[in-house]
Amino acid sequence: MSKKLGANITCPQCAHVFPMQLYRSLWVENPENKALVLNNEINAMTCPKCKFHQRLEFPFLCTNVKRGFALWYEPYPDPQIDKDVADYRKHMGPDSFYAKAPRISDWEAFKRKLLEMEASAPQQAAPVNVSPEMQKKMAGFVTYLEQRNKQKKQGEAIKKFFGKLLGKFQKSREVTESLDALTSLRPKFESDGIYDSLAANKIFTEVRSIIVREKENTVHSISVDKWNPSDLALLLISKSSGNALSCGQYHIYRGTLSGEGQGYRKVFRKSIEELVKSGFITEEEAKADFEQIQENIKGVG
Repeated sequence: MSKKLGANITCPQCAHVFPMQLYRSLWVENPENKALVLNNEINAMTCPKCKFHQRLEFPFLCTNVKRGFALWYEPYPDPQIDKDVADYRKHMGPDSFYAKAPRISDWEAFKRKLLEMEASAPQQAAPVNVSPEMQKKMAGFVTYLEQRNKQKKQGEAIKKFFGKLLGKFQKSREVTESLDALTSLRPKFESDGIYDSLAANKIFTEVRSIIVREKENTVHSISVDKWNPSDLALLLISKSSGNALSCGQYHIYRGTLSGEGQGYRKVFRKSIEELVKSGFITEEEAKADFEQIQENIKGVG
């Protein structure tokens, strides 16, 4: 199947931010997919606010498995393509068409090469020999899908276990109350999206560690500053997710978040909204926080 990645796009004309799906791979034996390339509509954005339209310079792989050819559009150096090619060589052989796929940076040259390869390719490609390791990975992926429904229950059991363990060794009332508040907040961040759940799990794990590791700050915030434990937990969630969004690690390229990056953005937004509901910050402060994090997102990646 063709593969897509979710991203938040900033319109270059009006700076409006909106989500869209970008193709990372495309099966061009499908005439509709091939037309997307030839008509310059692959990974093309249309701003819902000002209607500005343009094709985004985003790397992707074109494949025709039936006829045995592939080629990369790589408008800028992409280290992930190096990793993908290495995996193809390892699992499908150095002579497979995946491993030998040309990497072309010029858009018009890329389209010409696609037509040339299609014209010279055999009508039926030789079968690709998949390594035993890759076959195991495929089988493992199926098992992963079957087990996804069990993960939530397993996650809750792990939280209870660590909660009891921390309770045994950590006598501070402030730390215990903050950890309990964090656990109570988790359902508010539940999502069926893989990237959203991944981001939330990572942030909650990090915040749980901060509450325990920085015990003195936790105690001071609760006992001296008189913060509500839930507010402290939400503030730490917003700070951790904001740091993730500002580091550039979860961008596809400058100003454009990856799927996991979008998950961190949802966690950040939810934590700020909850802080407004509790009265810890004002709506004006929340708006300023949103604007600041958006500027951070635009500036890195």
